[in-house]
Amino acid sequence: MSIFTSAAVTPVRELTEEDKSALELMAWNILKEVDEAVGVMDMAKERASCGGYNPPIFIGQYLMWIKDEAEMQEEIYGVSDEKDPGVEAYIRLLKDVVEELVGLGFRPADKPWEMK
Repeated sequence: MSIFTSAAVTPVRELTEEDKSALELMAWNILKEVDEAVGVMDMAKERASCGGYNPPIFIGQYLMWIKDEAEMQEEIYGVSDEKDPGVEAYIRLLKDVVEELVGLGFRPADKPWEMK
């Protein structure tokens, strides 16, 4: 099973292993940059640990936790009476990361609590 989806990336030619390695390196660099800014990789590991799941090690696993965090924060924030520009910026950043990684052809892993 490939981590790259044909729907997210429509290459003119078939992706080579070198292309895939370059895309993976770009994705790790994005994750590391955002992790330095707001700690998304630590957040993903912490959420996995709190739920009793294995820590993420692949890009798709980090992507799943980041996407889930964005959705959860947006849901909580949406019902909150207090509006905080910092929370809005955090949610937007998470969504941007998800969009970038999906744009590179990665897809979120399955949520461990939904797996049978």
